Amino acid sequence: MKNKKITYILLPLALLIWGIIVYKIFFYTADEENGVFLSQTEKIKTTTQIAQDTFDLQLNYQDPFLKNVANTTVQRQTGSEMPKSQEPKPAPKTVEKTVVFPALRYEGIVKHISRGKALAIININGKSKFVQTGETVDNIKLEQVYNDSIIVSYEKQYKTIRKK
Repeated sequence: MKNKKITYILLPLALLIWGIIVYKIFFYTADEENGVFLSQTEKIKTTTQIAQDTFDLQLNYQDPFLKNVANTTVQRQTGSEMPKSQEPKPAPKTVEKTVVFPALRYEGIVKHISRGKALAIININGKSKFVQTGETVDNIKLEQVYNDSIIVSYEKQYKTIRKK
């Protein structure tokens, strides 16, 4: 008898709660910020103007790195006032040489039990080779060997090659 009373009380309460949830999900489409009800096809066009932020830097503080150096004032000169001997010279252009590595693929590792050294199996331009750490093959030096990758150098450039 006691269980029937609880059932009669909890069943309508559960239906009421689920009804509120369904109502809020499907029938309540209001813009809560403005309190305006909108349909899905309506679009509100708003125009906002952004004010440009302007400011001046006040750089009249003491340089913390030049505490022990005597205060010297630096006067800027425009290009027309600067003597020819003091004109800044353009920095020399350095051309970086781009190094193109040959086609490399790390195929695996073979560990030698008695020597304790590891040999890497590297495919260089379609040819598989066994290479030890520090050994150079076709101008490619094997720097480090790991289980999942190797580090090689070619013309003073380093590259990590992962096992595929």
